[in-house]
Amino acid sequence: MRATYRARLQGYVHFTARSAPDSETADGEGRLQNASTSGVCFTTDNRLALGDLLELTVLSDETKIVFNGEVVHIEESEKEFIVGVRFDIDQPDTEESLQMLAILGQE
Repeated sequence: MRATYRARLQGYVHFTARSAPDSETADGEGRLQNASTSGVCFTTDNRLALGDLLELTVLSDETKIVFNGEVVHIEESEKEFIVGVRFDIDQPDTEESLQMLAILGQE
């Protein structure tokens, strides 16, 4: 059972991933599947690894929301990867970004 409610959301995500704070980065994109106050789930063609650190930008219509987080779940399907990211709640703008995400989920 999940600790937080997940809302189904549609939109695109762009991410910059790194395996450690000072490591090289890799960019990618995906499609948002759902979100909660603790994280998001998206699909992508890019292979990520558990523990990868992401800067994740959620894009929907004219809304752009930026989060930092960590890959905590990966599931491989026939055509893509399903990726779960836990937000870094210690970042200064996370609360404002969560409010924007909640508004997006109500639209």
